[in-house]
Amino acid sequence: MVFARDAETHRALNIQFEDHEAWKVYQAIVEGNPKWDEKVARHPLRANVGHKHRTMVDNKNGKPSETRFRVIKRYSEAALVEALKASFEYCDRAYAEVDDASAGDTVTMFGTRVSRVYPLIYNVAHDNEHYGNLVTYMRLNKMVPPSSQAGGM
Repeated sequence: MVFARDAETHRALNIQFEDHEAWKVYQAIVEGNPKWDEKVARHPLRANVGHKHRTMVDNKNGKPSETRFRVIKRYSEAALVEALKASFEYCDRAYAEVDDASAGDTVTMFGTRVSRVYPLIYNVAHDNEHYGNLVTYMRLNKMVPPSSQAGGM
């Protein structure tokens, strides 16, 4: 999560998101070993009706999206896969729309009125929960999670 400390930095960050110069990287442990080392998935995505915090493939109304997958490490019965999603229009817009002036405005999330910045904080906490699950899985399978490897994350 990124917060700008002044208006100039905020403008610079907004430009980076608009120009897709900033990106996010996810890592996941997958059961089995994919036959590929790298893969690209291109699917048009839109908000999932009734679950607006989630997206779904929609070939007719979705916005272009591309996700690149790369196997980082292979284990006997699993693989650590990195997914770099180059096109995060939905999240990029949500983060870019929040600035110092609008952070306290209210929006509806899961039927409840909350501050505009709350869904962004919720998103970070949600991602951390997933990472915690991955760490538990790795440790149970005698693997070392990235944050515990030499140099950390």
